[in-house]
Amino acid sequence: MGLFQCHIFSKELDRNTSFYVALPEPGEGEAKDRVERNYQVLYLLPGVQCDHTKWMRRIPIEWIAQGCQMAVVLPDAGSEVEEQEEFSRYVKKELPQIVRMYFGLD
Repeated sequence: MGLFQCHIFSKELDRNTSFYVALPEPGEGEAKDRVERNYQVLYLLPGVQCDHTKWMRRIPIEWIAQGCQMAVVLPDAGSEVEEQEEFSRYVKKELPQIVRMYFGLD
């Protein structure tokens, strides 16, 4: 199990932001080479007036990733209400590209 905290600059948000990625350990008899593995990706979005760490405090993210053999991505939405449109573009377009580039996940 790997839990990665990533800090990036988002062009869509025009600010620094962060996100977590939880990756499962390969199952018994599966290839240990991550490049050959294709995980489904679950994006857990934060609710109003909370950040991405709330998911980490409330539910067992690593257990979900491991049990379902999927990658879990938790982006930080920030606290600016006027950024809703920018955050939507970030989650739909920019974040998946970043996750693909650094983690090889689609």
